[in-house]
Amino acid sequence: MGESETRAGDSPEAIAGLERIRTGTGLQVVMGAAHPLGRAVLEELAAAGSNVRGVVLDAARVDGSFPASVEFVAANPLRQESLVKACRGGEVVYDCYEPSHSNWKRTFREATGNVLLASIEVGADLILANHLIAKEGENASMENDVFNAHRSNLIRTLVARMPQLYGQRVVNSLWQDIFESAVLGKKAHWMGDLDVTRSLLYLGDAASKMILLGRSPWAYGRAWNLSGPAPISGRAFIEYAYSAAGREPKVGHWGRGVMLTGRLLSSDAKGFLELPYNYYDAFVLDGSEFVEAFPSMSYTPHQEAIAATYRWFEAQLRDNPP
Repeated sequence: MGESETRAGDSPEAIAGLERIRTGTGLQVVMGAAHPLGRAVLEELAAAGSNVRGVVLDAARVDGSFPASVEFVAANPLRQESLVKACRGGEVVYDCYEPSHSNWKRTFREATGNVLLASIEVGADLILANHLIAKEGENASMENDVFNAHRSNLIRTLVARMPQLYGQRVVNSLWQDIFESAVLGKKAHWMGDLDVTRSLLYLGDAASKMILLGRSPWAYGRAWNLSGPAPISGRAFIEYAYSAAGREPKVGHWGRGVMLTGRLLSSDAKGFLELPYNYYDAFVLDGSEFVEAFPSMSYTPHQEAIAATYRWFEAQLRDNPP
């Protein structure tokens, strides 16, 4: 999957190596701040001393583990008027909503449109995280809506395309089985073909690269593929998780039938099967243009990122034993 040819200003080739970064002194609004990606973006912005507002669906989900310097407001992504209030005064809006696999078809496009309209109304730049969960044509249509606002000089926009995320607080049936099995010494299961490679992106890298793009004025007006390091197979992913645990790997896999029945029936397995890519064919995102445009940036190696993810799951199990 290649990167968009939509351009704004100088091409990446013309500015490669310059990495002109905005100071980001204005208010940074993070949508979906209670979701893993939104929280990671919010925490990195706050750690850098930025003025940050986190937008959540339920303010009760905000506890003392969030940065104390961040202002939080509640807003419903399916109600545009509440988003306008949440974005008021913002310089940049980071749209980090992550719809669950069970309802993304119903909500993701509508929520994205509402955030776009709210950003236009308050005059804030918009950075959209596209998780590529829709079909190619649907993704293109949604992105085109975002870029039309840029081409019409309403606001500046960009899209950060991402493959499947993993990392701290990213919990679904696949990652939970792998990391908890590694902690407990049980057999871990991959979905589909164990030896097919795919692009996977560590949560911390997704957040830092979104912020890097948001502070690069020339990066607006187009989509950027955040591909992560080299593609990895399910077998290698599980082996790295067990290596972090200091255990010999126990590797298994789920077929389509198993994913729809038994222990996974109440999880998001059906949603996984409805994704436009599957776990039997390679899914590789071409992120070469992003790497060329930001030559000093690097991705966390999978082995290191998987070890960090393992430590988080281990701590969760220690605090909340099964």
